[in-house]
Amino acid sequence: MSDKFWRAILCGLCVLLAWPVVAKVFDENQDYTLILPEPDHGRPGDKIEVVEFFMHGCSHCFSFEPRLEAWLKTKPADVEFVRVPALFGRQFDLHARAYYALQSLGLAESLHHAWFDEMHVRDNALQTRQAIDAFLQAQGVDLAQFDQAMRSFSVQVKLNRARTLLQRYDIRSVPTLVVDGRYKNARGLSHPNMLALTDQLLVKVRQQRSDEAGD
Repeated sequence: MSDKFWRAILCGLCVLLAWPVVAKVFDENQDYTLILPEPDHGRPGDKIEVVEFFMHGCSHCFSFEPRLEAWLKTKPADVEFVRVPALFGRQFDLHARAYYALQSLGLAESLHHAWFDEMHVRDNALQTRQAIDAFLQAQGVDLAQFDQAMRSFSVQVKLNRARTLLQRYDIRSVPTLVVDGRYKNARGLSHPNMLALTDQLLVKVRQQRSDEAGD
């Protein structure tokens, strides 16, 4: 084949490679849902809350975590990120209490990955308080302080609020992201699309706040 033919092929490939990638536009009721009734929202300039409902025992949450961590490193300055453990019964309620107890000790984030690894890499289900205590002791946690936190009123308040949010937002699977108390992602979205959707909803919320402030 002639050089002219191959030059035409290469030019065509260059055009395809240079063609802009069109970001997916997500659809309400298909990719995300509006949460009703809408709670009171912030004003322009206030932080926009992004809540992740998760469980340490959830394999999907475990696989989602690296992408989420990468997103958090570059998240917009006007975004406040909050983790809420899902209380789906049995050991998951125990894990939620332990998470909030560790949070009260300032250890929840530093032990977040270790807890995931203990369950999904080392295959330790942490189904009992004894198993959790052994794991945390190996991580250097003061068990007396942890036990006191587990029985504290402040932890119970956080658990009650988590239950309220689960019901209000009708959370039935994890991981689920809720943006500004207005929108939550639909089930079945890929992990990259969950975060791309979140970015799109943040833009939407900023515009809505601006419009509401102007009313």
